[in-house]
Amino acid sequence: MVVGSDHSVHVFYYRGTGAGGQGGDNKLFTRRSTDLGVSFGVEHEVADLLTTTTNGNLTLPGGLRSNSFPHAAVNPANGHLYVVYNDNPVTTDDADVYFVRSTNHGATWSAPAQVNPDDLGRDQFFPTVNVAPNGAAAMIGYYSRANDPADLMFHRRSRLASVNTTTGAVSWAARSFQLGPDTPVAIGQDPVVNATYMGDYDQIATSTGYFHSSWSDNRDGNAFHEHQPDVFYARVAQTPATTDPAVSLTGPTSVPIASDVPLRAKVTNGGAHTADELFAVLTLPSGLVPKSAVASGGGRCRVETPLVGCRLGRLAPGKSRTVDLVAFAASSGSKTTTAKVLTSDKDTSTANNAKSLTTKVTGSGTNDCSGTPTSFDDLAATSITAGSAPFAGSFSPEEPLSAFAGEDQEGGWILRIADTAAADTGTVGCVQLRIRSA
Repeated sequence: MVVGSDHSVHVFYYRGTGAGGQGGDNKLFTRRSTDLGVSFGVEHEVADLLTTTTNGNLTLPGGLRSNSFPHAAVNPANGHLYVVYNDNPVTTDDADVYFVRSTNHGATWSAPAQVNPDDLGRDQFFPTVNVAPNGAAAMIGYYSRANDPADLMFHRRSRLASVNTTTGAVSWAARSFQLGPDTPVAIGQDPVVNATYMGDYDQIATSTGYFHSSWSDNRDGNAFHEHQPDVFYARVAQTPATTDPAVSLTGPTSVPIASDVPLRAKVTNGGAHTADELFAVLTLPSGLVPKSAVASGGGRCRVETPLVGCRLGRLAPGKSRTVDLVAFAASSGSKTTTAKVLTSDKDTSTANNAKSLTTKVTGSGTNDCSGTPTSFDDLAATSITAGSAPFAGSFSPEEPLSAFAGEDQEGGWILRIADTAAADTGTVGCVQLRIRSA
């Protein structure tokens, strides 16, 4: 529901021709009220969906519930209505994002235009839209799987448009831009409500000069879920600058196994204008485990294997900021790390936005936590004292873990290992602390 510049109320909704209005010939509609919502005018069709499933479901890989419900915005300068929605294009992927516009209070609508240029035959879904307070700019946001050939991992993405406040013409920028790193699907957070919910209520807010976008990042976990949603936010300039951010990546080309690997990503603004909120993402291969990351200039980093994401803030022309990352060489072989710089600006050259570095890890063995680990559970059938190497699986500890009940999980944990038997050898390949509550 949106309120027009003339104070009329517009309500948008989905309805199908199947039982209960679900599935079949799915369409989007709108009705308008000119008396503060006391009564509503006739129904007008906004778009005829291609998908024929319940709620316009897209059957996305990963098991998450999806729909084709509309998101709407009104241009405060001219009263034009904008609607975005996702639909199944019945091609190589399951979802694309479409935009329609009405210049006559919703009576008629433009032909649907696909507005996700990052298609690559993969899914784009859960879009939203808003318009700048002066009516001269618009932005859409949506989830995109453009980076994952398996069409599973996704990230939040956006695209800006300029609006001619005289004619009302909407001109979309040539490219979209990535707001955050790739994240996995997270469902089953509240199975009592619905086991397939991931959340599709992301919004864009506006203020003078900026769009404000929120989205879900599912990389982190807790005691109950390996992955659970965290709320992320980005501020995007409504009038993007013309800049040219470039990234370089340096570090050792050869290290012994079980040693630290110091890496440095350097982001430089080679453009003529200050860059808006640069973001660096480093992706580590299997066998290089991120330990810590520090960004210069007051930037902030988040380490979530295998990704390290760092907010670098605004960067003046000719200036640079660095991300110093320390990784652990857990297994041998050639390891290629990539660094990418993300920006919402008009980038004059995208060829210098990503760099790769290959480090050869020499030696034998592995410390990458592969295989079945040893885990401790008070309810396990077998005691650790009755187990045998390599102790794969779940064992009850010599002293019960219930002794920690009620204790704070935060803080420092210390692992001490002692060999109390003679004439034998052993190896601890990897240690991870994961606390699960019963």
